[in-house]
Amino acid sequence: MLSVQRQFGRFMKRSADDSQVAILLKDFDEANKLLARIVDSTKAWRDAWSSLLTYQARILSEFEGLYAPIIASSDSSTVDKAVPTPRETLARTANLAQEYEELRSELLEELEAINERMIKPATQAMDYMKPLEKTIKKRDDRKLDYERYQGRVDSYSKKTKRSDRDNASLTKAESDLARATEEYQAADEHLRKCLPPVITAAFSLLPRLLATQIEIQNTMLAHYYTVVQNYCEQEHFPSPSPPMEQIIEDWEQAHLPTQQEVEALGCIANGKAVRLSPGSPDDQRNGHSSRLPNGLNFRRPSSSNASTVGATSTLTSTTNLQPPSSAGRRLSAPSVHDTKPTPVMDTKPRLNSLASSPSSTLTVPTTHLSPQTPASASASSPAESYVSTRTDYFSRNQHPSDSAATSPGYSVLAAAKKKPPPPPPKRIGSNQGLFVTALYDFGGQSAGDLAFREGDRIRVLKKTDSTDDWWEGELRGVKGSFPANYVE
Repeated sequence: MLSVQRQFGRFMKRSADDSQVAILLKDFDEANKLLARIVDSTKAWRDAWSSLLTYQARILSEFEGLYAPIIASSDSSTVDKAVPTPRETLARTANLAQEYEELRSELLEELEAINERMIKPATQAMDYMKPLEKTIKKRDDRKLDYERYQGRVDSYSKKTKRSDRDNASLTKAESDLARATEEYQAADEHLRKCLPPVITAAFSLLPRLLATQIEIQNTMLAHYYTVVQNYCEQEHFPSPSPPMEQIIEDWEQAHLPTQQEVEALGCIANGKAVRLSPGSPDDQRNGHSSRLPNGLNFRRPSSSNASTVGATSTLTSTTNLQPPSSAGRRLSAPSVHDTKPTPVMDTKPRLNSLASSPSSTLTVPTTHLSPQTPASASASSPAESYVSTRTDYFSRNQHPSDSAATSPGYSVLAAAKKKPPPPPPKRIGSNQGLFVTALYDFGGQSAGDLAFREGDRIRVLKKTDSTDDWWEGELRGVKGSFPANYVE
């Protein structure tokens, strides 16, 4: 019952400790935490050196496996004969392995000194301080009893009219308070005598531990430096080492021939990684490669460079031609997917924010534009020619063939043809079940637009008599506005 009352007392408002006792308790807690951090940090430092020695031994083991003779190198069926590792390299590797093994044995002794001279003293100091933690806890229990009895006395004293039972309870509470006060003061006095020497001893241990750490660290670094320096002198390595730029340059000169030889292997040159690689930036701009929505790459067939060069003179002379006649347009009429009509922005609702844009018309989506011919590429800006190459993978069969696109005659007509006019308005009644089919992709220009793909069936919610307006529709549960000249 008494322990339960003390637990509840810890959650209530506590009285202040004596100033001297409060300082001692704070110093004791800081010394205990500092010793714990020293033990943890020293163990991490020791483990880091141990890992360094372990990885060092593994590196030498990998060198031995790398320089070992290839098992199938003596087979007569192989075309390229493996060159054996020079004996000088094997000797240097064996010598380095021996030096590192001796260094490992010496440094392991120093690592044992870390346990004996740093971790063990700090751990013992923490063990010596644990009994005082119990003493501090008992003193805290005495303080809780004192606060509880003091609260009872104050509660009964505040009553203006007390009964005989209240007077008896007050008398008992006062006697309990006197006893608790005596025990609490005795506990404080015991802490004033015990804590100062322990705290002084704990803090005096810190400079000794720091000096020991510096000594061990310098000793291990000296061993390490001596072994590396002697090995460099024996094997005639430059000491100090050359700058990092020179090391990288020498490594590249020795590495690039081997890299080219490995990349020339059939299994690598024709492997899956090469087929799925994005290619150079020039290839991407010319439409040689692209990326599917699922993240896979694919190669696109592109027209030959010879046809492009052969048509250059013809293209130069036709850039200033006037649009052909209507008969010519009928003969070379492109497919309906070659050029999208431009939505009329004046009729679009809730698009006032687009008035400040550089162009008064929407940017024509280029997802389904056919690849540009050399004539159209020469007459357009670089940005347009780059965007026009981003054709959709599944709509390639709808475009003209490469041979037709690369012929000079077709290039002249493609450069000089006029964009087809928007589809004529259709007389559609106001039927609630009216559906239209998308002719082009529309990704939306602002909030409230209905995005769709070519071939999607859109349910019309609100329409006008003109296809130059923006209608309202619904697609897969999403409602929004869309340009009417993008559908039929």
